[in-house]
Amino acid sequence: MSVQCRALAVSMLACLVLYGGRSVMAEEPASCDFSVVVAKHVLLLEGREIVSWDDIEQKVRSFPNGPRNTVHFYFTSAARSNGKAEELKKKIWDLQKERILYGHSEGSLWPRTDIGYDKIETADDLQRDAERRIAGTVLNRDEQLVEGAEVILIGPVDPSISYRSYHIALVEGHVRNRLEHDWTLSAEDGAFSIYPQPAKSFYVLAVHPDHGFAFVTEEHFQEHHTMRLLPWASLRTKFTDKERTTDEVNLTLNVPEDGGRPEIVFNQYWSDLVTAATRRNQQEP
Repeated sequence: MSVQCRALAVSMLACLVLYGGRSVMAEEPASCDFSVVVAKHVLLLEGREIVSWDDIEQKVRSFPNGPRNTVHFYFTSAARSNGKAEELKKKIWDLQKERILYGHSEGSLWPRTDIGYDKIETADDLQRDAERRIAGTVLNRDEQLVEGAEVILIGPVDPSISYRSYHIALVEGHVRNRLEHDWTLSAEDGAFSIYPQPAKSFYVLAVHPDHGFAFVTEEHFQEHHTMRLLPWASLRTKFTDKERTTDEVNLTLNVPEDGGRPEIVFNQYWSDLVTAATRRNQQEP
């Protein structure tokens, strides 16, 4: 894939992404609302910290009882097949019967993500290999340092997986579900670090709700060590006034597989925007 084609793909995405001016993820939840990955060997709070069921229960009980207390559980395929999922579901419903947990959701992740989580057995498996570290900086269009940008490392997908396209859903200037990605946040000085596999091709993606989007190959990143964000564009729509008519706009951009890097599929789903708006309305007093 030529440099010109990559630049065109990035420019198209920057122009197509639907972005609302206010971020849901930037707001502190008024009640218990967090995610747990149920993997083959362990439970992972937000996919990053090994916890026990007692830890989860204690965390839920630390919030005031209310109708918004909820936990999102994501079960890997291995956890479903070894019985761990069914065992945990009983505990979830017991907590809900006590009316401490008022709701929960159950979901799955991409197979490429399952493989990574199912390899984790101890806290040591969560440690990064310092020898792989590559530092970078996020800048906006005015060359100013950007804090709080989501930076995602996209490497090759495990060849044992038959479907190897890498999907990224964007919502209001954020990735929809961080659990699906190898991610970090840029610090106050715009700094961040990634830990790619040695001798492997990769992409680096950076997004920020106020400053925009950047998407580069390993060659570009290793040469410049910067992610310069392109400003978000907007798409305006005019709805029809016909009764019983629903107008929706779903956006998709494909970046073809290239040089060992997987095909990337960027998506912006209309339903995600509706969900985000509904959640904001529920959080407002």
